[in-house]
Amino acid sequence: MTTPEIKVSQNQDRTQCQLSGSWLTQDLVSVLKPLEAISDQPGTPVVFDLSQVGTMDTDGALVLLQKQAAIERAGYKCSLANAPDHVSQIISTVEKHRIKDCPPAKEVRGIVELLSDTGKSAIEICGKFNELISFLGLVLTATLRQILNPRRIRITSLISQMEQIGIHALPIVGLISFLIGVVLAFQGAGQLERFGAQIFTINLVAVCSATITLAGCDNHLGRWI
Repeated sequence: MTTPEIKVSQNQDRTQCQLSGSWLTQDLVSVLKPLEAISDQPGTPVVFDLSQVGTMDTDGALVLLQKQAAIERAGYKCSLANAPDHVSQIISTVEKHRIKDCPPAKEVRGIVELLSDTGKSAIEICGKFNELISFLGLVLTATLRQILNPRRIRITSLISQMEQIGIHALPIVGLISFLIGVVLAFQGAGQLERFGAQIFTINLVAVCSATITLAGCDNHLGRWI
């Protein structure tokens, strides 16, 4: 592999830029300044001759295309000539997928932003509600089908799922419940002692554990849906 180079020659008709070497990412530093030295307003059409380019990766093609775009935005013609087939394919691929112009972001402020956020939230809530109704309808339909045609119920699969979801989950559920209870009792007892209500620590643990369990079930159901 050879270091990428640019040789610029200019006449009355055009500016000729002879590219050579391997235009790879790790070697592009050596050609960035020569590329910047080529004026975006050269006064004549610019031709990049790629006949002596050995290899080129996507970064090399991107740098070259960006320079070409800068010259064309200044109102001058710029072309890539005599590219080998493998180099031409790389350039065509980068040209097809690169982002040429990023539109400026529209600033939305004040009441417009509030209404926009409110509308988006309302649409999301309606979508979640629609998914919930669809899920409940699907469950109801499947249940009615099983009742009308009990032969479709797969007893073996049903018992297997009950075992995996219920019995096999008891150890981890029991451990999590125990640890949550320990934390709640440790944190709550100190606070209740200040009011002489330390005796209600058990009630606090029971109520909070039930609330956390229900919240976890709702969260899991929401992800499932």
